[in-house]
Amino acid sequence: MKYYTHKPVELKKLTTQTINFKRFYETPDGNLYPSITTVLSTRNKKGLFEWRKKVGDEVANYVARVSANRGTAVHHMCEDYLNNYPIDWPDKWKEHEKKFLPYCLFKQLKKTVLEKIDNIRSQECSLFSRKYRVAGRVDCIAEYSGKLSIIDFKHLRKNVLTNTMKTTTYKHLHMQRCLKNKLEHLSNRLLFWS
Repeated sequence: MKYYTHKPVELKKLTTQTINFKRFYETPDGNLYPSITTVLSTRNKKGLFEWRKKVGDEVANYVARVSANRGTAVHHMCEDYLNNYPIDWPDKWKEHEKKFLPYCLFKQLKKTVLEKIDNIRSQECSLFSRKYRVAGRVDCIAEYSGKLSIIDFKHLRKNVLTNTMKTTTYKHLHMQRCLKNKLEHLSNRLLFWS
C-alpha cells in the first residue's frame, strides 16, 4: 500500500455563507465572493429540467439525494486515503469499507488514478481572487504523475466543460494566492469514477 507524502502549503481557510441558495466565501478582508460553482450554475440546465419533468419531483429528488450521498462518501474515501488513513488509522478506514457501493467505486478510482498522486500540497483548500472576485474550494493540490496539478474528483463524465472551467479557475486562483511559489506549470485534472 502506498504511503502519501504531504508537503503542505499554508492557505487561510475561508468561511462560507449561503445567500439565496448560492454559496459565497468571505475573504480575510471581509469581501463576499461567489463560488465558482455558483457562477457556473447559471449555464443551461434544459436537459436537467426535462428529465425532472419526465420522472417527477419525487423520483428526481430521490435520485439526486442518493447520488449526492454516494458521491460524498467516495469523495471522503479519496481524501482519507490520500491522508494515509488505511495505514495510520486502520479502524477509521474500516468504516468506509462498510459502505459497499461507494467503496467499490473508490477501489476503481484507487486502481486507475489515486496511485498517480503524491507530494500533496493541500486538500479541500479555499481559494479566491480579488481580481476576478470569485472563490472556491479545490479537492486536492498535488503532483499527478509527477506534475503539480489541481485535482477535482468527479462522479461520471457529465458536465465536462463546466468541470474543466472550474479546475481551470482553481488553477488561476491558486497561482494568484501562491505567486511566490512560481507555479506557472500547474495543470488541472478531472478524476472520474463511474
